[in-house]
Amino acid sequence: MDEIQAAVLDVKLRYLDQENERRKEIAKAYQQGIKNPLITITTDGDRDNVYHIFPILCPSRDRLKSYLNDKGISTMIHYPIPPHQQKAYENGISTLIPSQKAYISKNYPSLVTQQ
Repeated sequence: MDEIQAAVLDVKLRYLDQENERRKEIAKAYQQGIKNPLITITTDGDRDNVYHIFPILCPSRDRLKSYLNDKGISTMIHYPIPPHQQKAYENGISTLIPSQKAYISKNYPSLVTQQ
């Protein structure tokens, strides 16, 4: 990091708590306002989350993304390929896969791929 980046980040750091609180307010509004039964809002339970990402699950992901885009709401697919399916992890996180597959199979059977 050079001196200019450090100076910019030093100023931004002063506003971090305020910006994080605003993200929490926005996330709360989403949590209270999204009532579609096809959309699952993921949560961290009691953990303190600053919502730099507000992830949701939807079995019609691409259709929802297109609908929101048509309404002027931008979205991103954070992991187009789930981490456990990426080559970098093919030998490293297999212990997580059964629980992930079980959750998805139970809640989103249309998303399960045959392997």
